[in-house]
Amino acid sequence: DAANKTFSVPISNDATAEANETIALSLSSPGGGATLGTNTATLTIADDDGAPGSIVLSSASYAITEGTGAITITLQRTGGSTGAASINYVTANGTATAGNDYAAKSGTVTWANGDAANKSFTISVSNDTLTESAETFQVRLSAPVTATLGATSMATVTINDND
Repeated sequence: DAANKTFSVPISNDATAEANETIALSLSSPGGGATLGTNTATLTIADDDGAPGSIVLSSASYAITEGTGAITITLQRTGGSTGAASINYVTANGTATAGNDYAAKSGTVTWANGDAANKSFTISVSNDTLTESAETFQVRLSAPVTATLGATSMATVTINDND
């Protein structure tokens, strides 16, 4: 009998969003005088529980005028919402200085399983009496949990002078 033969490998379905998983398969001990050709294969089990998505800043640049008080930074979860997710954020000086021009801020933003709503946080901006050029600082995202870090993971905030 030279016909192809098949066998089944039972797979357990879970409800956990996860990366694809693999199983190494091998054939051994042929009988009846048969020999083995290729005797190994990899079985990939594709996850069917949805994607956790990516987290991005809604824009790569923001602007605020001194005296406005605070700027709102918005984060988006795109491409899926399976599993709880979180991401860290932090501000970093550019030409603007934390403590003088804006209030340094860091924290974590979280999403529940199934939640793809935009999330936001605010950063206070100082109102000084100096006549000066526009100044900038950055907001950076890092350390995503469950979801991935999307393309827009850093934004520049421009503080425009009002004096």
